[in-house]
Amino acid sequence: MSRRAGTQNAAGEGLAYTSRMRLKEVTLWALISMILLTILTFSDLIVAIMAFAGSTRGEFIVLFTAAVHLLASASVTAFFYVSYRNRR
Repeated sequence: MSRRAGTQNAAGEGLAYTSRMRLKEVTLWALISMILLTILTFSDLIVAIMAFAGSTRGEFIVLFTAAVHLLASASVTAFFYVSYRNRR
């Protein structure tokens, strides 16, 4: 009978620690990370709007880039949220 590595200690007792995460836990960590990233990109968009409003020549590229980053971040956050809700 073969033993799998990491499932029992030397005394034959089961270990309390496991290095494997379930998909639900991974999805939750990804969701939390993406929420933080979305907040960061939203603040970047606010700074870009303020720079665009205050500039005389118009920093349209910076504003457009910040908006695209926020859209991408919000989309991935929504994906992880739906994925996390479906894993319950």
